[in-house]
Amino acid sequence: MNPLPTRNSQLALRRADYKSVPEMLDYAARGETGITFYSVRGEILSALAWREVRERAHVTARRLIGAGFAAGERILITADTWPGFFDVFFGAQYAGLLPVPVSIPVGIGGKEAYLDQLRRQLAASGAVAAVGVDDLAGFLADAAREFLSGRWGRPTSATSSSLQAARAIRTACRSRRAP
Repeated sequence: MNPLPTRNSQLALRRADYKSVPEMLDYAARGETGITFYSVRGEILSALAWREVRERAHVTARRLIGAGFAAGERILITADTWPGFFDVFFGAQYAGLLPVPVSIPVGIGGKEAYLDQLRRQLAASGAVAAVGVDDLAGFLADAAREFLSGRWGRPTSATSSSLQAARAIRTACRSRRAP
């Protein structure tokens, strides 16, 4: 597998004249560039052209809408270097939702510090669902217990099962916020 080109040979560079992030992705999808994911050893894990990112985001948007998410609702996403982040980040916007990217743990302060950070982010953002890599599912579940009565999913990407888990989270959040 080779990295994708970093410059488009036939698509003009446009700077900051987009009305929205989805409009920017729609334009970038017309070119040959994209995103390449690397391991910590510098090995290519995967590469997605912006065209593929856009296609995957549209699939995710349809699934989010089909799962019953309403325009304007927020979805917390762990901002890790995995294709699923792009699926949900862009898919949420195509569906009219607000993605809430949050950082992954960096080791300073340990598990409890990261859980406290996630709890604050959940509370401040008003997210009704969350998506993250399997490695962080335990953190997400622990942080969400007080908000969701222990109901949390273990999504790895924007698959049907991850969106079913997100639907359960959304339902629990709405119940929690009901008067």
